[in-house]
Amino acid sequence: SEIRLPGMKDVYGSKARAVDKRANALEKRLEQLAVKEKPQNPPQITFILGNQSPIVSKNALSIEGLSVAYHNNIIINNASFVIPASQCTVIMGNNGAGKSTLIKVLLTEQDAVKKANGLKIGYFDQNHEQLDKTQTALANVRAKSTMPEHQIRTVMANLYLKEADIFKTVDQLSGGERAKVAFAQLLCGDYNCLILDEPTNHLDSYTTEALEILLQKWRGTLLIVTHDRQLCDKIAQQLLMVKNGIVTAFHGNW
Repeated sequence: SEIRLPGMKDVYGSKARAVDKRANALEKRLEQLAVKEKPQNPPQITFILGNQSPIVSKNALSIEGLSVAYHNNIIINNASFVIPASQCTVIMGNNGAGKSTLIKVLLTEQDAVKKANGLKIGYFDQNHEQLDKTQTALANVRAKSTMPEHQIRTVMANLYLKEADIFKTVDQLSGGERAKVAFAQLLCGDYNCLILDEPTNHLDSYTTEALEILLQKWRGTLLIVTHDRQLCDKIAQQLLMVKNGIVTAFHGNW
């Protein structure tokens, strides 16, 4: 054994002591880690979401010959497609392809974009700018909703917002909790079309799964930008693929 060679006992001894020191430090860190348990199953939603004021037209949005340029660079080139009412359309494409640009244009008034009569759009902003940070989470959701409070609380519980959290002001909440409040505000709001930009970013696995279930139960029109192929596979009924300025529509999911 090399440890028996002259002068090597001290070398190997110091290495062993260093290993023991690191092991002890790791054990102490493990002792301090809290055990994360799976959240309890939330109450079942028996009421209908997104059906307060349904769109009577076949298509929520009809786009014909839409072009978007930025600093002489063409982002979207002569795109034509429809967003069917009461269905889920998912926009996919590489980073920088123009997906977020496309949905922001759809939110504005454009000659190339025809909106159905009575269309009410709710938009998920990743910065949660639609939330009033001085009001409680529950007050934010109630301000945009015509639903009774017990149903609002059920939706918030399904997004794993604890009862103590719904009475905190938004500026006291974490980024993930603010996202949950924003989703609850949209799902409970008087909207018939939701446009969501990367909704599952920064969400834990339990909340992502809960959001998928709620979106499947939502009866309005959905337009979602996402890289989440699992989400796309579960809820998409139409895909819009954005590549090199061209928007191509496909029927079905991923």
